Amino acid sequence: MALGKRLKTILEEKGITILELSRMTGISKNTLYAITKRDNDTMKYDNLKKIADALNMTTDELVNFDPSKTLEENLAQGTHYINKDGIVSPLPPKTSHNTSYTLAAHFDGDEFTAEELEEIKKFAEFVKSKRTK
Repeated sequence: MALGKRLKTILEEKGITILELSRMTGISKNTLYAITKRDNDTMKYDNLKKIADALNMTTDELVNFDPSKTLEENLAQGTHYINKDGIVSPLPPKTSHNTSYTLAAHFDGDEFTAEELEEIKKFAEFVKSKRTK
């Protein structure tokens, strides 16, 4: 489910209008309306964070990332990541098994260097290797 459709569903469940969310977040109602009506699958991380905070959710919950599920399960339901420009986007298929992008996407807005991403990937591999011991 794209971010726009997910946001629209959450707002309906919580009984919150676009206008109310606009007041809660400081994001223009036109921007919020465009996200939900066009079913956008990308948005600025700052906006995602403001929306999540206003809805009393984590950004992971808003993008439908479930830490109790495996990477493959999350990828199947549409995992997102934060690119270098601070835009939340769906994980591209060609990098869908690149754990470092997925892991780095769930740190609150910090950007990582290529070296840091590689270190994160190595640490994840180390943690996984301990499972079989």
